[in-house]
Amino acid sequence: MILKMLVSVTVVFVILMLQHLIFFLFSKRKNKLQLKEHLISVIGAAIFIGIPLSFLPLLLTKMPNGFSYLIIVFILLSSIIVSYWFVFNPLKYVFRPNKFTRDNLLEEEIQREGYPFKIYFTNMVENNAFATGIVPFYKIIVIGNDLKEKLSKKELKAVIYHEIGHHKRKHILKLFVVNVILQTCAFLLFYTLNKIHYTHAFMEPLFGVLTAGFVGLVIFYIPSKISYQFEYQADKYAANKYSKIATINALKRLDEISNGVLTKGNATHPKLEKRLQSLEKNES
Repeated sequence: MILKMLVSVTVVFVILMLQHLIFFLFSKRKNKLQLKEHLISVIGAAIFIGIPLSFLPLLLTKMPNGFSYLIIVFILLSSIIVSYWFVFNPLKYVFRPNKFTRDNLLEEEIQREGYPFKIYFTNMVENNAFATGIVPFYKIIVIGNDLKEKLSKKELKAVIYHEIGHHKRKHILKLFVVNVILQTCAFLLFYTLNKIHYTHAFMEPLFGVLTAGFVGLVIFYIPSKISYQFEYQADKYAANKYSKIATINALKRLDEISNGVLTKGNATHPKLEKRLQSLEKNES
């Protein structure tokens, strides 16, 4: 059993590490500190995800007959896998204070305005900020130190309010649920394929590879498109709750200091032009 766990952990580690290395190689902003952080996260994920996966064959053989039991097992397993990224990985920001700094005056100002979120500044993030955590006591906001230096106070607060918008609109929790559902569907699909009797030996690995590729695409595509829409909502939250002008200026300034990253957009973030158009139409 220990050997199976080691194999499972190793396979998960290799897959995740390849993903991060490919992302790093093709990224225009190569931050070695961030790569090191990803490595720490990947090691944790490999252990956290790999060990439960190693028990899956045993669970399936010992499980009582019935589709409902199958669903329960897959939902539980999916929840464990997804919870690493949404629940446990964010804890590193809470329990590694030496890697981050906090601006007490800024936090107190934000808290007086009714938002009890911790704000962490770090060199491990460049030209970026993000909200993380779904458990109340560590719903936090992480911001690159360079933004604190390059943005005006109003622009920085607009960025913070954008991230607050993600928390207040429960975007992270919604993405957690979506990922659990998609992961559960993936398990069901692979389980069903495993029950099929193929007429030719080559068909099983072929269908397995094709299905894995399709599932991987779906698991990436759907959350990405949802995140894409969430960015509009977070922009509008910042505009309505803080300042439309400051939010627009912050987006333009972020695009400037990131050498046009916002202009181009990506799978999870609309292009700058679309975001500005959305804000201009937004009624405060």
